[in-house]
Amino acid sequence: MSSESQSFICEHCNNEFHSISSLNYHQKNALFCLNIQQNINNTNIPLKCEYCEHMLSCKKSLSRHLKNCKKREVKHLENINKELSIKLENITQQYELIKSKIDELTTENIFLSRHYITSSSKITELLEENKFIKKNAIKQDKEYMQLLSEKLSLQSRFNNNL
Repeated sequence: MSSESQSFICEHCNNEFHSISSLNYHQKNALFCLNIQQNINNTNIPLKCEYCEHMLSCKKSLSRHLKNCKKREVKHLENINKELSIKLENITQQYELIKSKIDELTTENIFLSRHYITSSSKITELLEENKFIKKNAIKQDKEYMQLLSEKLSLQSRFNNNL
């Protein structure tokens, strides 16, 4: 029997091939056969793409596949999106905290401003009252001095008349 007419049958799926190299390639790359092989012999587990779960027989094939795997790109973009969402959430929380602090400080500032205005008005009132009291005190001092002077004058006249 010549090798040209010889057929090679896959022991896992019973597919027929015209050359041993075709059979070997099939057994190393056909997903169906790789799954069967994995179930039969767990020590010779083929390599699997972590993104799309495509099964390959060698590291070289896996690395070539990973360069072109579309699900890998999608997964990468999903991871970036997830990271950005987390960062956005953190920034939003920080913004809300800062906004809350600003609101607190604004409220406190308004209170202090009102208190300052009230205190300033009271101080102005007290200063005016103080001026009034001083004027009255000076006026009373003058009146007292005048009365004292009159008293002394009267006493002097009285003593002279005696």
